[in-house]
Amino acid sequence: MNYDEFLKSEPYIAERREKHGALTDVLKQLTVEHMDNCLEYNEILSAYGINTTADVMKFTSYEEIPFLPVRMFKEYELMSVPKDAVVKTMTSSGTSGQQVSKIYLDKVTSSNQSRVMTHIVSDFIGKKRLPMIILDTSAVLKKRAMFSARGAGILGFSMFGRDRIYALDDNMKLDVNALKIFLEKYKGEDIFLFGFTFMIWQHFFQELLKSEWKPDLSRGILIHGGGWKKLQDQAVSPETFKDALNSVCGICQNKIYSYYGMVEQTGTIYGVRMRTLPCTSIF
Repeated sequence: MNYDEFLKSEPYIAERREKHGALTDVLKQLTVEHMDNCLEYNEILSAYGINTTADVMKFTSYEEIPFLPVRMFKEYELMSVPKDAVVKTMTSSGTSGQQVSKIYLDKVTSSNQSRVMTHIVSDFIGKKRLPMIILDTSAVLKKRAMFSARGAGILGFSMFGRDRIYALDDNMKLDVNALKIFLEKYKGEDIFLFGFTFMIWQHFFQELLKSEWKPDLSRGILIHGGGWKKLQDQAVSPETFKDALNSVCGICQNKIYSYYGMVEQTGTIYGVRMRTLPCTSIF
């Protein structure tokens, strides 16, 4: 399936009805492809009385296509290509002992996912790579126990940055000296920041709150995700989160974007686009 036509237009420009029709057409084609190439999926559709291409093509909305429970990806090896065509296996994050979802990618699918993600993120931060601060520690890429979700997220978003630095050292302490040097080097320029919500709150905001140093990130663009799963007792509303960060580093509230995604839809991220607000700043 060729996605070039979709990638020629801006991701948020189409009207809802137009997007609904386009998504329905694409998902019907994908349903037929998977039905023809994945025995397990074929059997699922058969249980719904869907046995032929004609049965699929009669659908008028993607909502009529049987939805799959995420648990199936934990219990079955669902793939529509030969095993030797799989170039990457993505797994979901999970605590010790939990089953994880396994998503098998061939070369074409992996490439398409990267292109789509680039298209979406570029709509928020622009098309050129920006100096980047990763609001985490580089240790996350070295320790396998930490790697699954955080490491994958950092690696995925790092392709949008250049001259990347980590805000935290290996002991999870704010690396103030490195940040001061970096911010002086790129003074007056846009800066891309990425991190996970609970990490930013605990190790960046809380540390700056106690510190006399208030970095100037008024030209910053922050994308964060992952929610509050590991810090639920300290969870705050999106508005409080934005205001709190603005108070300690001057980042504009409408330049802070929350996203979410799931391994079963790798490559597609769902961004929370903030309404336009006047930016207040400590600077």
